[in-house]
Amino acid sequence: MNEVIQQATRHFQALLKEQLARVESLETRGQAQDYIKLDPLIIGVIGGDGIGPQLIEASKRLLRVLLEEDLASGRVILRDIEGLTLENRLALGQALPAPVLDEIKACQVLLKDRQRLPGRDPGKRQCGFAAGIGSLRQCPACPPAGRRD
Repeated sequence: MNEVIQQATRHFQALLKEQLARVESLETRGQAQDYIKLDPLIIGVIGGDGIGPQLIEASKRLLRVLLEEDLASGRVILRDIEGLTLENRLALGQALPAPVLDEIKACQVLLKDRQRLPGRDPGKRQCGFAAGIGSLRQCPACPPAGRRD
């Protein structure tokens, strides 16, 4: 039992150090966005694959309760973004189709479930995420390939 606690502590410590370094790097990039001042604040919602749409729908229900007044006043907008299923991306031959990228860029915040990647084992805790100008790469919230946490 003690070893399990120590292992969890090491894992949490590494995660915390990684996130603190990330915050520090974001702070050195310049002025951070003050989301409280945005009016409206547009939250893009991307459902993902597999069970993703159900998870996102439950998350949206929670947001509707937590942000009820802001949603009613129009200060916050939830915008569904379609087209990022694996099937659609393969059919178009694009990791991030241009129309979807335009929708994403119109949002200040994204609520996104994981996306399957071609050739990846769907049983592993990995996902692709939209980064920068649309490349897909390993999500920083997921363990590296081959590692099971």
